[in-house]
Amino acid sequence: MADSLLTIKHLKVSIKSRDGLVNEVTKDVSLEIGEHEFVSLVGPSGCGKTTLLRAASGLRMPTSGELLFEGSPITDVPAGISIVFQ
Repeated sequence: MADSLLTIKHLKVSIKSRDGLVNEVTKDVSLEIGEHEFVSLVGPSGCGKTTLLRAASGLRMPTSGELLFEGSPITDVPAGISIVFQ
């Protein structure tokens, strides 16, 4: 999509637990959201919805993949992104 507001390419987020095990929370997630689109993420508890939103908003850095807001890489919390939980 040429006018994507948010682009997520091959996002992977792994989190190390207290006991040292690495948990892969998201794996190869890709999507594009255009300006004026309304998007909802739904799924069972523990499937990675919140982790995906935290990465897309700059609150959590991904293990790998690419996050772009208005074509620029997300490296911090960008102005213009908001999250509303439940």
